[in-house]
Amino acid sequence: MASEAQARAQISAAVHIFEEFRKWAGVATPNYISLESALTTILNTSFAGECTGALASARSNLDTFIQQVANVLAPLVREYGITIGATEADVQSIMTRLFDRFEAGPYTVQSRNFTYGSPAAAGGNVGNGLVYRLNKDRISSGNNIENCTAELKTAKCVADAYSGAAIHEESLEFRGVAPERDLLKIVGSGKSGIISALSARSAQTYINNPSFDQYSGTLAVPTAITDWTPNSGVYTAFEIDQTNFYRSFYGASNPGALKIKGNDKVVQKFTVRNLQWNPNLPLFARIAYNREVGTGDGTLTLKIGSISASVVLAAQTGWNMLTWPGDGSGGVLMDYRAWHKNWNTTNPGIEVQLAGRTTGSVLVDDLIISPYANFDGLWYSVVGGSTPFLRNDSLSWTDSEVGSVLQYFFWLAFGRYLPSTTGAPSWTDP
Repeated sequence: MASEAQARAQISAAVHIFEEFRKWAGVATPNYISLESALTTILNTSFAGECTGALASARSNLDTFIQQVANVLAPLVREYGITIGATEADVQSIMTRLFDRFEAGPYTVQSRNFTYGSPAAAGGNVGNGLVYRLNKDRISSGNNIENCTAELKTAKCVADAYSGAAIHEESLEFRGVAPERDLLKIVGSGKSGIISALSARSAQTYINNPSFDQYSGTLAVPTAITDWTPNSGVYTAFEIDQTNFYRSFYGASNPGALKIKGNDKVVQKFTVRNLQWNPNLPLFARIAYNREVGTGDGTLTLKIGSISASVVLAAQTGWNMLTWPGDGSGGVLMDYRAWHKNWNTTNPGIEVQLAGRTTGSVLVDDLIISPYANFDGLWYSVVGGSTPFLRNDSLSWTDSEVGSVLQYFFWLAFGRYLPSTTGAPSWTDP
């Protein structure tokens, strides 16, 4: 059995072969692709067909070679698994064990050094929603998720409320760039997938009564707000406002917002819906708030489990968004606390609290709590705005990378990555 140092050395040596081949094939100057193109451009012979046919066969053989990277690395990764005491035999499980070991170590490989773009709306869009994206994993140091493709991506509305989707639950098609003809050079993922926008309908969000529109009593004097419990035990700090609310949702008969006019909070435990969370899915949450209508002040807090997100109410106008656990600026949530490991606690639940209030009131509405959806390794939540997405509305963003070697081939071979650093790693690239 190899030692851990030997296991790493073997993988590095194998990766080195494919890295040098990759550079010669399509990255270095000159490379095979550019040389092939130069030859075919100047061909002036009666035997051009024979020549280009042979070149195509040669290129196919080169592509077959680089496709062997997973087959070459797999037994070496299995050996590494034996070294660290992993009982599993499949590579994906062993890569998970390696990730855990590196996290606990802590050990690192060289980062691919991504720059993640912010989803930007096209100029002609009708809807004013956002695409939120999470690019950090569960590690508290803020480790980048790096099993993704550096490319331009787009999200385009392909079904709105008038073409097959419910209002505020429009379908967006996510697309990467078209790939090259083979793996000699990777310029795009060629991937596509559908992610639906999230609304405050209970079927869409992981809580009951997310828009606070179900209640007993009167609007001004509610005696109960369904599935929400006030911390004080009484509802004197709360009203229901059916005039000033953020937005409605499919099936809502009397949409409204919760008016908080005193220092109190409402709580809903996960036991209300007997929720069981998948620890491998990060959690997205967002609530709309408006302090302008009631000229309220204080600090508004959204707490899930053990993690809180807050905003000081001062001069905000109209409806604004409080996202959890990050600020969501530009639609990019770079926050490891979205992962179950970091917010889980005994008897977890959701709290919406106003504290430090001295005057006025604040409205809250449209509380969305839902797992992110995965596309090409990263995590996304689509949330429409006050104006729904319309078919052909789109957003786009570009991710770029400086690059690395080990991390690149873990992604290419297995679609995985290990904890990384942009500084000096524990396991250096060959």
